[in-house]
Amino acid sequence: MPRRRKTVPELVTLGTYHPGRHRDRDKNPKSDGASTAPARLTGDALGHWNETVPELVSMGVAKSVDSATLAGMCRWFAV
Repeated sequence: MPRRRKTVPELVTLGTYHPGRHRDRDKNPKSDGASTAPARLTGDALGHWNETVPELVSMGVAKSVDSATLAGMCRWFAV
């Protein structure tokens, strides 16, 4: 199985980004975020959402399509 391609931020962090070589990788879709917590999250699950999801959004990892999975993770964490 081949390795996945590193993203531009990963290459910049590693110090191996070269615009001429990695130009096509800038065309990655941007994250639209998942900033609002689902109404069904309460208590510890909501607290975990408020701690975790904003960080993932700022990193460009979380998208609105991931909300259900992230909510499930937060509910699991609260158990």
